[in-house]
Amino acid sequence: MAYLGGNRAVLYGGQETGNQILQVTRTPPEEIALLDLDSGTWTRVAVAGVVPPRRRELSMVTASLGSAVVFGGRDDAGNFLDDLWVRRVREQRA
Repeated sequence: MAYLGGNRAVLYGGQETGNQILQVTRTPPEEIALLDLDSGTWTRVAVAGVVPPRRRELSMVTASLGSAVVFGGRDDAGNFLDDLWVRRVREQRA
């Protein structure tokens, strides 16, 4: 998860077993979730263009307000990833 500025944070990838926001085994990699920090509500957002493969155990930070950097993690098979992705996040609903 990374802070995007204002009242927004972004979540990409990961894996959970309960009430999922995004689940790496079921959610397409071209989808992220935005958290409205004021209301505490999540919104799924479609990502256009080339997207990173699904992953868990990744690192994510803010590069500049509105942009997020994703590095590494593990793929669905548990293999380590060492790639780097930078994305600008816009308000496009999935």
